Formats: sequence, structure tokens, C-alpha cells
Amino acid sequence: MMAIGWMTDFLLWRRTLNAIGEAKPNGKFRVRRAIMVTAALFLSVLIQSCASRVWNNEIGGADPNEDYVFANRLPRNNAQDMFVVLAFSGGGTRSAAFAYGVLKKLRDTSVTVHGRKRRLLDEVDVISSVSGGSYPAAYYGLFGDRIFTDFESRFLKRNVQHDLLALLANPVNLAAMTSGDYNRGDLAARWLGDHVFENRTYRDMSLGDLPYIIVNASDLTNGATFSFIQQQFDFLCSSLSNYPVANAVMASSAVPVVFGPISLRNYADNCPQRHNSWVPQALEQRDLLSRRYQVARALERYLNPADTPVLRLVDGGVTDNLGVRGSMMSPVAQYGDVERMAAHSTDADWRLSQRFWSSLLTHKSIQSIPGLRMVVNLGLSTQRWRLSMRRSAFSIPRP
Repeated sequence: MMAIGWMTDFLLWRRTLNAIGEAKPNGKFRVRRAIMVTAALFLSVLIQSCASRVWNNEIGGADPNEDYVFANRLPRNNAQDMFVVLAFSGGGTRSAAFAYGVLKKLRDTSVTVHGRKRRLLDEVDVISSVSGGSYPAAYYGLFGDRIFTDFESRFLKRNVQHDLLALLANPVNLAAMTSGDYNRGDLAARWLGDHVFENRTYRDMSLGDLPYIIVNASDLTNGATFSFIQQQFDFLCSSLSNYPVANAVMASSAVPVVFGPISLRNYADNCPQRHNSWVPQALEQRDLLSRRYQVARALERYLNPADTPVLRLVDGGVTDNLGVRGSMMSPVAQYGDVERMAAHSTDADWRLSQRFWSSLLTHKSIQSIPGLRMVVNLGLSTQRWRLSMRRSAFSIPRP
């Protein structure tokens, strides 16, 4: 497509030279035509230079304390002996509305933790999201409680489809998309940045006591979940801090064919962050049934940038429409050591967490909403599963 764009420019330039060469003193029509063609050429070059893709930055000498990782961004002032993770699934605007409703109900539900009454929403540590669920997740991660005052008007109740179609119908945008470095996904991401996410970057995400947000997409190059966390960007020798949140959300919801993929560069720099020791270990062990091995195989494609110089990201629902593969228990997030994460707390801590989730099931406001009751049941089941994983972790020989 880029070659077509430059060929068009070349032909326009040839026509301009010919028109000017053929123009005579009284040839007003030819001169006028030459001016118009020159103006069209100038406009074409201007469009292609202004509407360009936003690329991720190469990893540099940034302060590691600002990296978008758990250690820097998890909330500090909620209960430390209880860990609450939400998963917002895909499903278009309907899933965005459902996730927004869950946040509202958690805000309105009070719980007592260690003798202190708090909003249940304030106890949320992590939100993992995919596709439509990424819109309220990212918005809450950036703006906190402001989501309850303007998210409905800025996104949920807005005719976003009409606005995007209007963008596509704009001749300027159509001309810009003749370039190979710009597509419908990039155009939609720009609109989201301007009208919904205020062009914020991951440097602004999950600050203070807001939960850690994990936006998930699907990578077409390896068929795996791609999470927008620094641990994942390390394999690209890239920094996430300056990357626009709108582009991450667009990647998470870029339905194939409807939107073009969001692209990321896999930098050739041989940075030390790319070489996590757990990946070659997992590949060598070849435990075909373990998720650790499957994720390591997917990450192996990033280790040679010459073979995979660019990633193409589409809707996260292609690989996981529930938004759970990129959660706290992801091998990428835990540097391949999920068992250590599960074994971090004591049995007493996990039993306390189970009692907490069990008590929520009896709360009147929880019982009144079937969807929220399902979420709490899922939380209780997750705690039981993590307790069993913790116990089994001690019997697993350490490498």
C-alpha cells in the first residue's frame, strides 16, 4: 500500500511538470490545471506526513521505579491479607456496560475489613480486561471515581459507531489510509485518545490507590494473549510508559476485518530485559501440558526480531474472551514462576479470604443482582483453586 501511495505521488508530479512545460502565456487553463495538481500533490504529502501510526518506544534509561509492573502500581492502602482480582470479559458495548455496572455496585457495597468499614471497590487490586471490558477498566484505571460522572456520556451513551463512520467518510482520512503505516484501527485509536482517554499514557495509569489494570489483546504472529504490562514489553525491548492507553484499548477491541490491527515494533536491540531465564528453561523442560511451556513457545518468536520485526494485535477475544489469561496468574506477569505467586501467603490468609468471599454471598445487595452474584461465586472458586495450587506448589521440585 505504501508503494501505491508513492507511485500516485510520482504520477501526480509528472503531470504537474508536463502541465507547466506545456503552458503558454495565454494558456490560462493549463496554468490553472498545473496549480490544482500541485496543490493536490502537496495535500497528499501533507496528509501522509500528519496521519501516521503511533509506535511503541524502544526501551531506554527510564527509572525502573516508574515501570508499569505490579511492584510499582498495586494499591497500598487496602487490606494486605486479601487480594481481589476482577476480570472484565468481551462482548462489545454490552460487556462495557456490564463491567461499568459491576464497578458501580462495588462502589455502593460496604464491607468491614479488620474492623474498618470500606467500599468493596476500594479492595480491588487488579482488573484484567479484554475487548469491550477494556473501556471501563482503562477509564477507571486512569480517572478513578470520575468514571461514575462522565463515562456514560463520553462513551456508553454516545453513538461511537456514527462518529467512527464519519471519520471513515472523511476524504482526508481515506487518503491517509492509502499509506501502509495507517489503517482503520489507528484512526479509531486516535479518536479514542482525543474523545475518551484524553491522550493519556501508561505513565498515568493505576496511580495512587487505583487497581492495576491489565488490558489484553491477541497477537496474530503467535496466536497468544498479549498483555499491556511492562513484563510483556520487555520481550520487545520496548517501554510501555509512554504508550497511549487508547491504542492499547483499541488493540484489545480491534475486531478483525472491521478494524485493522494495532502494530508494535519488536526492537532489534539485544537488551537484557528480553532474556528472561525462565523461557529457555521452560522450552528445555518441554512439559507439553503446562501453560508455562505454551507461553514460552509463544514468547520465543519475539527473541529474534529479524523474523518478527512487527507484531499485529487484534481483539483479545480471539484468544481469550474472558480476560483471565493475562491476569495475576499469567506466566508473563510472574516471570514464569506462577507457583511462587500462589505460595506467597499462608493457609490462614487464604482461609480468611475465602470467608470474606463467602460472607459476600449473603450480602443483600449482592443477592439482588444475578450477574454480580456470579462474579462473587467466581471469586470464591478462584480463592479455593489458588489455595489448592499453593499447597501443591510445595511438592513441585524447584529448578
